[in-house]
Amino acid sequence: MNIFEYFGNFHPLVVHLPIGFLVVFLLLGLFIPRQKLIDAYSIIRLILLTSALFATASSITGYILSISGSYDQEVVSNHKWFGIVLTIVNWIIYFKLDYLLHTSIRNFRLSLVFVLVMLTVTGHAGGSLTHGSEFLTPPPPDQWLAFGPKEKRKITMSSTALEATSIILEENCYACHGRSKQKGELRLDSKEAILKGGEDGKIIAEHAADSRIMELLLLPIDDDDHMPPKEKKQLADVEINYLAWWIDHAMNEEKTLEELELPDSLHGILYEEEIQIINNLVPDKDVKEADEKALERLNGLGVTIFPIESDANFLSANFANMLPENITPAMQELEKVKSQLIWLNLDYHQLTPEAWTALSKLENLRKFSVRNTNMDDEFLVHLSPLKSLVYLNLVDTKVTDEGLLQLKELQKLESLFLYQTMVGKNAIASLTQMFPLARIDTGNYFVPTLVSDTTIFHK
Repeated sequence: MNIFEYFGNFHPLVVHLPIGFLVVFLLLGLFIPRQKLIDAYSIIRLILLTSALFATASSITGYILSISGSYDQEVVSNHKWFGIVLTIVNWIIYFKLDYLLHTSIRNFRLSLVFVLVMLTVTGHAGGSLTHGSEFLTPPPPDQWLAFGPKEKRKITMSSTALEATSIILEENCYACHGRSKQKGELRLDSKEAILKGGEDGKIIAEHAADSRIMELLLLPIDDDDHMPPKEKKQLADVEINYLAWWIDHAMNEEKTLEELELPDSLHGILYEEEIQIINNLVPDKDVKEADEKALERLNGLGVTIFPIESDANFLSANFANMLPENITPAMQELEKVKSQLIWLNLDYHQLTPEAWTALSKLENLRKFSVRNTNMDDEFLVHLSPLKSLVYLNLVDTKVTDEGLLQLKELQKLESLFLYQTMVGKNAIASLTQMFPLARIDTGNYFVPTLVSDTTIFHK
């Protein structure tokens, strides 16, 4: 930024002054008798002179700001020319005030109406630049008497990954990088614009770790390059984590979050009612924050820990990147955050007896997955103290229907996955009675072929 561009930043400061003085002039012209206006000629002329000077300064600084290329050129062009015309009109009224005060009431009122119209359209164009093109568009008649906060778009499991991304960016980034304004020539309101990048180049790389957008989001908040600026609303941790996941796993997908199996740790981006619709996996009452030192030790052991909701202290733990030798100490370390830990994923790991024993201490678990592990009837007994379990995934383990009898106290189960286990089909009826709330999924689905599914070609 050179010194010339710097002066353009004063446009928002001076632009409101001529508006205020012109409004005062309009109010005087509409409600004060003509003779009193003539008597106050010097004062009114001073008001108009002040307004004209600041309108001129506003036009100059606005022009400087417009050539930065950070705004939609169509919208900024309208605002610029309306502002210039309004400034010229302001000077004409200043120099011709004596004529206007002694002309016919009709001509005087017409001049006031013209100033009011120009002031309105110029202000509307300026508001469109900073708040969007529909900022001053009136709501539909059926919403005129509706009160409360404006309903925002909501992220659900039926949203596509790109829709979820656009909602997050709309709430946090569009004010500076949307249709009306593109600070740094960066626009974020479409996938094409995101991939294009801005004046400093691309912001999305093949991996999130190499992407400029993630670098800017993760800079210290006091850093001048941190985005959003520290005075703006900041993204929640779960939103930043989602954007990283989107870049790495879903940017080129057109599927829904449900189809993409949105990780449990990212469910915090869903609106609150959606989380409750999906499951009862999150307690109603929050808990205190987890011990930071324990979290650091778990991260050091390779445990991936995420907050489940942006405004709560509940945690999800995943052993996906765990080294085998760290599993047992990590399981024992989890006991120090057992109040906060409600989701745990141990898929594709072989645990020691000591690690399975440590599991019984995590009594607040609500969602637990041990798919393709060495879980069997002997280790299944360590799940019996986990009476808050709502979701249990035992796919591809060696558990049997007899072993599941050890879990009869888990009466809150709503989802039980038993595909590729040693549980027999004949046991499903008794399991349904044992877990009356649970949907028991045994896999091996068979979809019958319908006549409508078959296309017959005739010669």
